[in-house]
Amino acid sequence: MKRYIEQIPIRGIIIPVDWDQAGNVIKAAILTGDEGEYLIEENTESQQLFYLLRREVEVRGVVREEAGSKIISVENFRETKSDRGWTVSESMNIKRKGGNKNGGSSSLS
Repeated sequence: MKRYIEQIPIRGIIIPVDWDQAGNVIKAAILTGDEGEYLIEENTESQQLFYLLRREVEVRGVVREEAGSKIISVENFRETKSDRGWTVSESMNIKRKGGNKNGGSSSLS
């Protein structure tokens, strides 16, 4: 059963959550500071978020719950600067390597 939640801004880091056979990211989510995860619904606007993997963004859209998962339909977004001092991977085409499900590495400053 779908349950719609109001349109809200969400701030977090874009993370890969699914890959194709070649190791290319095909689905992504937003991981928030309170460990919330919002799966990103595919639409024209959300496709641009794949260029911001491992970067912090603020996303506005309609959030709904389906089968225990929060899904956001992105209406607009902007890249933000992390106030945590993290250095994130600059790679635009992150591929999963070995058993590393997060698609690469990030480093802390």
